[in-house]
Formats: sequence, structure tokens, C-alpha cells
Amino acid sequence: ARKTLNAYLMQCQRVPTSEPDIVQLLEQCAGHDSSFVNIRRYGEYLAPYTNDLLHDGGFNPSLGTARAALNSAQTILDFVLLRMKKNGGEN
Repeated sequence: ARKTLNAYLMQCQRVPTSEPDIVQLLEQCAGHDSSFVNIRRYGEYLAPYTNDLLHDGGFNPSLGTARAALNSAQTILDFVLLRMKKNGGEN
């Protein structure tokens, strides 16, 4: 999801600030297209899984948690790809 959001910002000729978390990336995208506020909740759900938690070696989510995270990531991916297609590569 983060890479997709970064790609969207690049398509819009915007550079993400430093190493933002997924919620900050969504906010940056919303600065270009306000419809991104509609998927913020998915980014908020994913935020703990996209940061330090993955790197501590003790991360072992339940199947339900993993599915919910995957669904959130897929929702963001689908949304961003649709926005990128709608933009047609134009700013």
C-alpha cells in the first residue's frame, strides 16, 4: 500500500516528505485529491503493521488479523490504481 501511495504522489509530481508512515502518505495524497480521506481508516488500520512491529521479529498475527490487514491493503491498492487510471498519467 505504501509503495502504491508513493507511486500516486510521483504521478502527481509530488515527492513524499522523508519517510512518512502510511497515514501521512494518505494525507499527502489527499492534498492533491480530497477523495483520499475516504480510505484513511484503512491506512490507520495498517499503520502498526507497516512500521516497527514488522521488524521486531516477534510479529505473529492471527489469521483474522492478517486477513483484515490484507483486505485493508487491497482496498488502498484498488483505490489508488483507480485514481491513477482516472488521472491518465496527467497531473
